[in-house]
Amino acid sequence: MKTEQFNKDEYIVREGESGDKFYFIEEGTCIATKNAVAEEQSSPLKRAKKLADEEIEQTIVYEYKENDYFGELALLHETPRAASIRVTSEYCLVGVIDR
Repeated sequence: MKTEQFNKDEYIVREGESGDKFYFIEEGTCIATKNAVAEEQSSPLKRAKKLADEEIEQTIVYEYKENDYFGELALLHETPRAASIRVTSEYCLVGVIDR
């Protein structure tokens, strides 16, 4: 396991990326957000409508604190990241285990 530091408002992972790391929060806090329009774009009509990043509404789905972990589902199921994780404290130290 190695330790990585992320600063406030930095993304640790982004929704849709491939998942090859597992994270354990040593210090700090983060939030998990999902794109609100991701589900809406499942229909062919709505998929054709491309939205800029600033037009995509983010929904907070979970708040992480010290000793919480994330990233295991993408590793276990070999699927893309289901949510984005963004740092909410001044900094965040995470333990990282690579596949």
